[in-house]
Amino acid sequence: MAKGAHPAPQAPTPPPFDALRLDYPQLHAVLREHRYAAGRTALSSVIGIHLITDTRDGSHYIGKADGAENLLQRWTAYGTNGHGNNVELRRLNTATFSLSVLRVLDPAILTTVINAAEAHL
Repeated sequence: MAKGAHPAPQAPTPPPFDALRLDYPQLHAVLREHRYAAGRTALSSVIGIHLITDTRDGSHYIGKADGAENLLQRWTAYGTNGHGNNVELRRLNTATFSLSVLRVLDPAILTTVINAAEAHL
């Protein structure tokens, strides 16, 4: 490396799913910025149960990404319109949302098992 040159910034390594917490601006960054391509790939490879927390009042919404819809697709829907076409979320302010993954599931798992996991949480 030439004197005075700086190494190119490295893309951030995605955290393990159980440590992933994104507020709404961070979600937008993950969905749009090239440096988060590895994170998008990871989210696109799994289905699962996720948690949306309204940090303003601590209320929670537990949702799922199942069948043909992986976590990336579900979270992209939230990033697009704030509620992912979920009636319960339409009335909330997305500026105070925090998203996290509660449970990662194998895409080949039966829908009944996914529904039971979501209901349990």
